[in-house]
Amino acid sequence: MPRGNAHALDVLHRTTMPLRVIALAGTLFGIWGTPGVPAARVAATQPPAVASLRHPVAGLYRDVGGAEFTVMDLSDQTAGRTTLALVRMSDGWARILATSGTGWSYGGSWPAPTPSVGHLRVVEFRGAEVTALIDSSETGSRRLTRVALHEEEFTWRSRDLSLHGTLVSPAAAGRYPAIVMIAGSGPLTRRSTRYTADWLAAKGFTVLAYDKPGAGRSEGPPGVLGHADWAADVRSAVQKFAAHPRVDTSRLGLVAGSEGGFIAPRVAAADSRIAFVLCRVCSARPHLEAVLDQEETRLRKASASAGEWLAASEWLRARGEAALGLRAKSTVAEIEARSLAAGATWRRHYTAQQLTTHPNTAPFWDAYRAVLEGEPAELYPARALDVLYLLGGDDDRVIARKQDSALRRIDERVEGRLEVRILPCADHSLLLTCGPGSAHGFHPAVHATMLEWLLRVTSAAAPSGRAGPPSELPVRRGPGPSYGRRR
Repeated sequence: MPRGNAHALDVLHRTTMPLRVIALAGTLFGIWGTPGVPAARVAATQPPAVASLRHPVAGLYRDVGGAEFTVMDLSDQTAGRTTLALVRMSDGWARILATSGTGWSYGGSWPAPTPSVGHLRVVEFRGAEVTALIDSSETGSRRLTRVALHEEEFTWRSRDLSLHGTLVSPAAAGRYPAIVMIAGSGPLTRRSTRYTADWLAAKGFTVLAYDKPGAGRSEGPPGVLGHADWAADVRSAVQKFAAHPRVDTSRLGLVAGSEGGFIAPRVAAADSRIAFVLCRVCSARPHLEAVLDQEETRLRKASASAGEWLAASEWLRARGEAALGLRAKSTVAEIEARSLAAGATWRRHYTAQQLTTHPNTAPFWDAYRAVLEGEPAELYPARALDVLYLLGGDDDRVIARKQDSALRRIDERVEGRLEVRILPCADHSLLLTCGPGSAHGFHPAVHATMLEWLLRVTSAAAPSGRAGPPSELPVRRGPGPSYGRRR
């Protein structure tokens, strides 16, 4: 099964001019927190209203021993097709579920659902929601009971749009450390981050997962947001979220993924109540550099030579710098004309429309600039703020070994504690990629690392059922720096 998001430049020629650049810039990063399944492409029309934003079996469950399992609804990442996955939160074991008779079957390895080695069936409902499952496999059967949580619809206004999400927290009333989730690129609904939101709520957090504009129940045109507008939406959400009786504003933070990592520092800079930021598979480098990294990976996989990539990167960098006002837009057209006249072979990796830049088309350049401007190291506030970057050692989209310089600049800027964790053998979805463990699912340390850090920076006690230590799996050490100094 393919991994990661649809490539931006593959989408570029499929849309109208304003959306061409939006697709180019907005799908540059994979969907955060999702297994390697085909991602939804930028929609051409407003998504239809839906009665329920996730499958009734989706949610967090526990067995009698306290082990936690999540049934993830991956419909956002499979172009609306119902796709479910079962994840064991303690060690990241994951399986795709296939409809089978009265329930769902799963295979012995990720991501293949066959041959079947286990089966889930529903044994209890509450209204339209599944409350208990039986998981039967070669090793026996167990009952999985849905974890009781408080949840409510959450709405707010931003930029004259009505935006919607779900607030989820522990079942008992009270004020809890609180998190606003910032998903990655694409027209994502709250489904994309809800599995993490439910799990963190069970650990003692109040969490907001929301539909991006133009997705789910949120108003707005489809497509990808410019970063300033995106940050404005999150800031407005934080403003209302902070006033909720289940939110402890002294322990308020953001959990961002992938492209959302360009938004979190903007929001933290604008709202001093933000005390922590967790960035999962986010680039600390400028967005243009991240674009070039991703394009290099794509072309190398397509057997491009070193010379072809060098020439293609000149064109790509020129486009980005022209959008940012760092060079004349006419130079981009000159590169395209020169490469066409010379019959440059790098052009075979792009469509004719992609290779025709219109220097005087303002919507193209305005939209492109809106997703490129701003550098994380300059956007973070120079104040007390705890930050964690959680990266994959085998991520070929946000390349861990290239983040060092930018991370050190962030470390010099923020007055709290910056920590960087690089999970070896993990890709952009933090799925295992090497050795026998590649059939396992998520890296076994993903959830434990997130939870340990969040509990520490919020000083929250972990309820029963917290994630345990990662299982022993054959992995190789990933590259990357080590931080964590306290001023």
